[in-house]
Amino acid sequence: MKTKTMYAWAMLLCTLGCSPSESAQNIEVAIVIDKTNQMPAFPDAKEIVSQLGLTANPWPGIKITATYASDRDINDVMEVTLDAENQWSGNLDLRKAQIKLLTRQLQQCLDSMRYAGACPHSIVYRAIARQANRLADSNTAQRYLLVYSDLVENDINLNFYNPQTLARLKASPGSIEKQLTAELLLKSLKGLQVWFIYSPASFAQNNSYMLIADYYSRLFSVHGAIPHVASKFMSL
Repeated sequence: MKTKTMYAWAMLLCTLGCSPSESAQNIEVAIVIDKTNQMPAFPDAKEIVSQLGLTANPWPGIKITATYASDRDINDVMEVTLDAENQWSGNLDLRKAQIKLLTRQLQQCLDSMRYAGACPHSIVYRAIARQANRLADSNTAQRYLLVYSDLVENDINLNFYNPQTLARLKASPGSIEKQLTAELLLKSLKGLQVWFIYSPASFAQNNSYMLIADYYSRLFSVHGAIPHVASKFMSL
């Protein structure tokens, strides 16, 4: 009986200590920052991390990727991670310190992506779509895509600064979608939370931004994502 009891305890400890969820990154965030213009809403690491539910449950694995939109398709990508821990064997004080360190590291990554001067063009859609498709391939339980941008595309063949292009977006959004997705198709984004974050500075800017943001919301919703248009990230 003693041997059976010890065996049972060993199996329980293995279940607690060797669970596959410990190595899984079960909160994943991708951040896309628009570097082509000075953005009124810039990501703050403390604010983002505070919305991930880590006060109530600090034990999940965390993976946060940051990149930016520019006038190029190849841009820097930075990543901070924290492995999952088992709440029964983990040290809560140490875990809180690890989360604080991750937050500081993330802010350093974000600060390196601040606006550094106007770009002649802005490739916004492809920067967003790449991160969305990457998250689509993830089996993480909670996935967030945070987009800090005015969403104004200014590529060779598509210029949202042109009033005629905005008129076409309003009258025939399907033609814009066909043009954009011909460059990069979106995968199935089922369950992905997408946040379009921006604070328009004027009434006119608000009108043009909301037209583009509504278009992006519909586009991502059709592919299964859950879109939000807001001035800051607030996990629901």
